[in-house]
Amino acid sequence: MFHMTPSSTTTPLPPAALQQMLAAAFAGGTITVRDDTHLHEGHNREVNQYGGHYKIRLIWAGFAGMSRVNRQRLVQQALQQPWQAGRIHALTLQLLTPQEAA
Repeated sequence: MFHMTPSSTTTPLPPAALQQMLAAAFAGGTITVRDDTHLHEGHNREVNQYGGHYKIRLIWAGFAGMSRVNRQRLVQQALQQPWQAGRIHALTLQLLTPQEAA
C-alpha cells in the first residue's frame, strides 16, 4: 500500500474518475477500482479531507517482463495529478499480466 501526505484539503477522487484515468494510461487493460475509504474512517479522522483509499486490480499485457516496483511506478505516474492534489491518500495495487491473472 502506498500513502501520500496530503498537501491540501480536498475530497477523495470518485472511483469512476480513477478508473477512467487508468483506462487512458493502460489501454486494453482490465481495471477494477474499489473505494475502501469508508474502511479507514475510524483510524484516520481526516480521511474525507485528504483523499481516499482505493484498491486497484489492473491486468495489462504491457506489464510483461516488468518488476513489481516498475509496475507500481507506472501506476503512480498515471495518477500523479490527483495524487499530488491530495485526492488519493492510499492505494492497494494488484498489477498483473493476463497470464498471471489466469
